Amino acid sequence: DWEYPANRGGVPGDKENFASLITELREEFEKHGLLLTAAIGTGPSVLETAYDFSIMCRDLDFINLMMYDLQGSWDNVTGHHTSLYTHPNLGNISNSLDNSFELIKSLGGCPGKMVLGMAMYAKTYQLTDPSLTDIGSPTSGDGEMGPYTKQKGMLGYNELCLVLDTYDVDQDNFTMAPWAYSGDQWMCYDDVVSIETKCNWALENGLLGGMIWSLETDDFRAKCGGGSYPLLKQIYSCMFPTPTTTTLSPTTEQQTDQSTTTQTTEPRTTTTTTTTTTTSTTTTTTTQSPTTTRTTTEATTTPDSACCLVPSMVLILAQIILYIRYL
Repeated sequence: DWEYPANRGGVPGDKENFASLITELREEFEKHGLLLTAAIGTGPSVLETAYDFSIMCRDLDFINLMMYDLQGSWDNVTGHHTSLYTHPNLGNISNSLDNSFELIKSLGGCPGKMVLGMAMYAKTYQLTDPSLTDIGSPTSGDGEMGPYTKQKGMLGYNELCLVLDTYDVDQDNFTMAPWAYSGDQWMCYDDVVSIETKCNWALENGLLGGMIWSLETDDFRAKCGGGSYPLLKQIYSCMFPTPTTTTLSPTTEQQTDQSTTTQTTEPRTTTTTTTTTTTSTTTTTTTQSPTTTRTTTEATTTPDSACCLVPSMVLILAQIILYIRYL
């Protein structure tokens, strides 16, 4: 989690230094069977200057995309920090998940090793004019701090869900995630619906899975009526769908010639970031006389031990252990 090579006071050579560090760690980690991952920034200026994706895609097991904080009070206007698509109200502020992902691909990124980072917190703003609440409205700084995080400019989901009934909530087809406002306070965040939207977007674009920032700002004490860890559980249910078994109704087929015809449906295997689903072969054999053939198709779900993504919590714990071990 180098934030960020060749940026924030770094030197241009840090892009190459980061690539060299990854290669050296890969060689050593390989001896011990350890996973090597990196969390990377996703703002356009960082992506274009900080990363050598040819090395990262070769030597990293996971590339965790920090697809949050894409906008903030530093822009001096309201904007959703996890907006799925670029918002037309923001002019030259083009930061969004989809825009960053397209840039990553153009720079040689490898979606099959990439993990979508999702936020369990809100970015908050103070409105210059409380009557202007749409995306792109002028702001005068960070919003008020919450009782737990105690940091201006953000609220944990476990904080915002406690006060949300005192806010007006809105969203549109660009952000694909809600924002809320009350008086001069404005915040943008993800809920269980927008988290599911992001998960589906990740799967549709061939990403490996999802990660979160961060666990302690989910509603872990179930204070807001959605059970404990509602956002984390939504990610899990999307990435690890419940397997189903389907039985087809009997069918009747007739054959008039002397031959016997065998129809075989090829197995269809679909691989996502979390599970591989294989539908068993169905064979229908029809003889000379009219017969009733019963066809049963069973859908079974079999985990692929070579490619399945571990649940987000396990992934986070594993990374923490690795970081501690190599401190």
